Amino acid sequence: RSLDGDGLVYIIHGWESGLDASPAYDGAYDIPDSDPVPRFAQLYPKFDELIEAYRFEDMWDQQRILNKSKKGALLFDFFKVKDVAVNCVYAAGWWELGLLALQLNDTALATECRRAAQLTAQGILDKMYDAENQVFRTLYRNPTTGAEEASSRITVQSLFPLLLPKELLPRDVADVLVGHIRNTSEFAAPFPIPSVSMASPSFVPNFSEKDDLMWRGPSWAFTTWFVLEGLHTHGCVRVRTGYVVPKPSTLAAIRQQFARCSQGNSLPSML
Repeated sequence: RSLDGDGLVYIIHGWESGLDASPAYDGAYDIPDSDPVPRFAQLYPKFDELIEAYRFEDMWDQQRILNKSKKGALLFDFFKVKDVAVNCVYAAGWWELGLLALQLNDTALATECRRAAQLTAQGILDKMYDAENQVFRTLYRNPTTGAEEASSRITVQSLFPLLLPKELLPRDVADVLVGHIRNTSEFAAPFPIPSVSMASPSFVPNFSEKDDLMWRGPSWAFTTWFVLEGLHTHGCVRVRTGYVVPKPSTLAAIRQQFARCSQGNSLPSML
């Protein structure tokens, strides 16, 4: 899945990451920036069209799917995304495999794993980090032109670089990410952590099973867990406890798959 020499891997459907209709994918689904809250009927049918195209046009030939340069004329058949969260999990996984290899005294394998982690981590820092706005962005291929573009939407995926070990993520960049988590206008919601920055025009805090799209605001347990893991990796214990771990009164909602991030009690400042 790493095709461009930058160490970053592609996904070919929003379902591959489990983040379905995340606003970070809007551009890849040909939704313009001028429409930050697309309708269900505007977006979801493209999920099914992709599957049908991969099945009947491409016969599930992954190389054929990845070699496409832009969408076709009939079905929506093109989705190539370098999700920042997926790539951070990928890089962190290589690093952990390297540590396991060291425990088995396999230094050659450990070196190979660390090299893979370093390559992807460098790609994340070089291509996904918007230094001007101090935020990490998912990349995608424009369905019409095939050009690589950066998503304008700030989502929970933008926090995932905290999963990178201290050896691969500069401390000043980690501090920037922690700042986003502590910002009450972005991710410091009463119920942590929203799947979309509260400052984003795409943020929709509530969810209705009837006609809403998932991953456009409400908090989810597994993405919050990844952020917790990242904060632990970088020793941010007070931030982890004060801004991300929910109070006992909100733990019941975590037992469900997701919860409204607009609910719950206010969290204390951890300056």
